[in-house]
Amino acid sequence: MSLVTTNYPTVNINQVYNSNSNAPKVNWFNAFLASQEKSKYFTVRLLPFDNDFEHMSFFKKIHYHNVEVNDDIAKKFNLVKQDYTNNYIIRLLCNNKNDSLGDNRCPYCLMEQALWGEYNKIPVAERKTTMAIQAKAIHDNIMKYQSKEQWVVRLIDRDHENEGVKYFRFNNNRKGEGIYDKIQTLANLCLQKDNVNIFDLTQGKDIIICATRGNDGKVNYTISEGTQKPLHENLEIGWKWINDVHPMNEIFSVKPSEYVEIIGIQKKTPIFDKTLNRYVAKEEQYVESNNELRTAMETNQTVVNQYQQNFNQVGVNQPYQPTPPNPPIPASAPMNIPQPPYYPNNVGQNPLPY
Repeated sequence: MSLVTTNYPTVNINQVYNSNSNAPKVNWFNAFLASQEKSKYFTVRLLPFDNDFEHMSFFKKIHYHNVEVNDDIAKKFNLVKQDYTNNYIIRLLCNNKNDSLGDNRCPYCLMEQALWGEYNKIPVAERKTTMAIQAKAIHDNIMKYQSKEQWVVRLIDRDHENEGVKYFRFNNNRKGEGIYDKIQTLANLCLQKDNVNIFDLTQGKDIIICATRGNDGKVNYTISEGTQKPLHENLEIGWKWINDVHPMNEIFSVKPSEYVEIIGIQKKTPIFDKTLNRYVAKEEQYVESNNELRTAMETNQTVVNQYQQNFNQVGVNQPYQPTPPNPPIPASAPMNIPQPPYYPNNVGQNPLPY
């Protein structure tokens, strides 16, 4: 079947970047290198998250926390100690910042807010002088509790099309040098050079991902354009891929807030209590009411009190609004992404909403 006669809905490039239980088995795309591999190429085709072509998006952002856990949890999940922390780390989705995921009560976000309150009590002039050690210790703790960001995309692995739709997640890069930013750059380049919308399902292009291991052992990714062709020459197969969409709450399983608190704040092992219908700490008898933090942070009672106050004030259906530092800590370098041109068939509409 030719390129012209394979007809999928046209993708409006102005909508491409509009994004923001128990999970069923989904296929995850693996773009990692084996220990002895130096480089590897992957050819993929990106798929939309929606089969509603009026509000189509190809990227979803998720927020997660790096949670330090005890030996029992590490054994359960077969974790290996991280070289840079010498601790067992597990990634848990934030209960507050992911739309439609979680119960809007995130112990890590609340702890971060409490620590910002402690940090702001230190006079600005003393943060690098007389109270520099205390200020740095609090700030380092804030970094531990802050959420991180990742992007999730749906794709077809051209080398393994028989395996169907796969999901690929990668870290957000605040400097604008990550995979997401490189795909943006490629999309803009193809528009300017060839007048091609790489996301179009009929006349778009595949994407080539090259993973290369440097001398320092770190893996770097480059993104380049592949062949221009339809999603699939068989319309039935193409539509099957497009419609094979899992809601985010099926792709990811978000642990309840009390689970996160037990393993991350209290550093204990959670077990599910069928009588109370929630997780409790295995190591001690669970006490009803809002005393979840009674032993975890006794060394900093001020922080504990602030955390408990915030935890009681945030309702289940009320989104948590963190209090920014005053004055703020200098943020990481902003993403320096050039404004793209208007898509030729949509002159007069808004540019890509980065």
